Amino acid sequence: MVHQRAPAPGAVAWLDLMTADVEPAARFYGCVLGWTYNLAWTPLGDYRVARNGDRDVAGLMSGDVALRSSAPPAWEVFVEVESITATLAAACESGGTVLQEPLEVPGGGRVGVLADPAEAVLAVVESPPGAVSPAAGAHGGFAGVELHSRRPAGIHAFYPAVLGWRVVERFGQTVFLTGRRQVAELLASTAEDPVSRWLPRFAVRRIDPAVETVVRHGGVVVEPPGPWHGRRRALLADPAGARFVLVEHPAL
Repeated sequence: MVHQRAPAPGAVAWLDLMTADVEPAARFYGCVLGWTYNLAWTPLGDYRVARNGDRDVAGLMSGDVALRSSAPPAWEVFVEVESITATLAAACESGGTVLQEPLEVPGGGRVGVLADPAEAVLAVVESPPGAVSPAAGAHGGFAGVELHSRRPAGIHAFYPAVLGWRVVERFGQTVFLTGRRQVAELLASTAEDPVSRWLPRFAVRRIDPAVETVVRHGGVVVEPPGPWHGRRRALLADPAGARFVLVEHPAL
């Protein structure tokens, strides 16, 4: 069952794909995840709201008009906060960097962007009334986020200080919690790809056909499907190079 809630402080509030050309990206994710799209007005240019059934799951934005136009195509994760000003100040005090000072986005609330001490980029947002978090609970829906860090042990103190998260060990993995709810999983970047980045996870009923669809439509398999907490997980890249994760949920 698809479910969607208002963003709560400390939880993932939204996902945006920053890419060079929205049209082919929309076709790709439509084929892989079954998304449809609504056009949304934005002063920054072409923006599409991806729909999972009748619920919003993510946004797609043209990179040449995005806030950081020089960045390569990538998914951007937004976390809800009560005060962007206080959050960005805490990030600086804890060894992070502010990449975007608070900015009012028409219809999108107040947004800021930071980098943690290992240079993973994360957006924070004070969402407007009526905002909803990414739709979950169905094939093609939101299934969480993961942080790949080149300094995983070195950032254990950063996110609790900045976002109030707790760091715990579950099933041999480090995870971040807000209250009792898991927000994200922390993974070490590999030697082959020593980059720190936040990645979204999307749910699929059967991962092997989904990965085949990714490849057939120009995507790349970075890590093939493998065991993950009793399920199967794959790390992939879309044709423009933006990375994302698929997780198998057979019951969906």
